[in-house]
Amino acid sequence: MNGTLYCSSCGADFGSRTRNHKCPACGGALRFALEALSFPRDKIRARPAHMWRYAEALPAFEERVSLGEPMTP
Repeated sequence: MNGTLYCSSCGADFGSRTRNHKCPACGGALRFALEALSFPRDKIRARPAHMWRYAEALPAFEERVSLGEPMTP
């Protein structure tokens, strides 16, 4: 899931790679704005059956972490 974090008070843009929950400039709460999502069904069906199959619907992470979770039947 691609998106960007922005300050709800001053509008400053922080991208998606910040660990802050408040704006360092004004103290306003950060909000997450989603970009348009696309779900390539043919590619999703061809992927292995685990949670990262649906990567487009999950938040953007620097690296993928998994404990080997399978799909729910």
